[in-house]
Amino acid sequence: MKVTLVLCLALFSLAVFLPPSNAIKVSNLVGKTFRFVSKNYPGYFMRHRSYQMWLDRSDSRPLYRADSSFKIVPGLIGHGTVSFESKNFPGHYIRHSGYLCYIHKSDGSTLFKKDVSWIPVPGLADPLGYTFESFNYRKCYMRHQGYRVKISKFCNTNLYRNDATWYPVPTQVMLESADNEELPMEEYNPTNEEEAPIENEEPAENFPVEDDAPAQEEEEVNN
Repeated sequence: MKVTLVLCLALFSLAVFLPPSNAIKVSNLVGKTFRFVSKNYPGYFMRHRSYQMWLDRSDSRPLYRADSSFKIVPGLIGHGTVSFESKNFPGHYIRHSGYLCYIHKSDGSTLFKKDVSWIPVPGLADPLGYTFESFNYRKCYMRHQGYRVKISKFCNTNLYRNDATWYPVPTQVMLESADNEELPMEEYNPTNEEEAPIENEEPAENFPVEDDAPAQEEEEVNN
């Protein structure tokens, strides 16, 4: 009886840390640098501003391109996850804290490693895109809401599915016009959809959040 109980507990503990069956192979992303464009806001990319993660309309300024570029690395917690490392703030990763997403510098703690680790799954609104599930808050996905990037518990609506679906754009992709002139990134639209107006979005849920670290004051990082 004791052996059976111990075995069941061990299997349950292991299951908590296993990615869902529909997880995407991380090799499709790891080691590459991308910008991530929203499915339902074509031409809007996730980026960091003052350590906060936002959904901003693209422009051709070097600062925007740097702020919206993230290197995908093996998840700091492991278990088949990925982490997003800022291109222009090396050692800073996209982390959830009190529902909202920021870039934070690694402090080496287990909590930090969990908060910056994400499980890539096929896009909830389009399997050709990606959705990113929080490692330590299962069924909570990275989405945009009111132009902020955050995590939110899954809600079975078209709005939620669209908000949580992202398309990775390799940073080496050069968009050119017929005259071989580079186009601004806002012209990039992988779905050829019209831009959607801001819709009424669901209020934030009140699920418990671990003792996340507060946002740091931004410091200049030399490239």
